[in-house]
Amino acid sequence: MADLERDAFRRDRRFLWRLVLVLVVGVLAGVWMYAQLTGERVAGCAAEAFGGVTAAPPSE
Repeated sequence: MADLERDAFRRDRRFLWRLVLVLVVGVLAGVWMYAQLTGERVAGCAAEAFGGVTAAPPSE
């Protein structure tokens, strides 16, 4: 019975390490995507696109 308990705790420990690793990778990926999407190149592109849609028509 002791072997089963030891194996169960070992599996739980591995699961927790994998869970922590996945969470850390997810947070790092989220921070990277946020930085990429709020950068100057993307912001300028979005501003130009919205400017074309919301710009006032030229007066004659």
